[in-house]
Amino acid sequence: MEDHEKKDGLYIPWGIKLEREYFYGYGKKELIITIIFTLLGAGIGIFINLVTDNIIAAVLEVLILPTTTVFCIVKNDCNISVVDQLKFMVDHAKEQKKYYYVQQDEWK
Repeated sequence: MEDHEKKDGLYIPWGIKLEREYFYGYGKKELIITIIFTLLGAGIGIFINLVTDNIIAAVLEVLILPTTTVFCIVKNDCNISVVDQLKFMVDHAKEQKKYYYVQQDEWK
């Protein structure tokens, strides 16, 4: 074993997760977010049903919001979700893009 470590160097295992995942890219944090949005969707669905008396629209809203939430927060192989990617895009849009330089005589 020692000979193997000396020859190959440091062994770093790949794919080890720090937290338990229920399926790939979906852990406890994502489950809590999904539950919150499911409850929010149920509240909105009840409101839609009370206002419009349309049970189909209410049920569709209750089903669509949590499903969309799961699709947006599940992380891929690079550990980035759709929401993370959107955050990166917003941060990039806020960064400075133009750099104004003043030409000076460098041999003065």
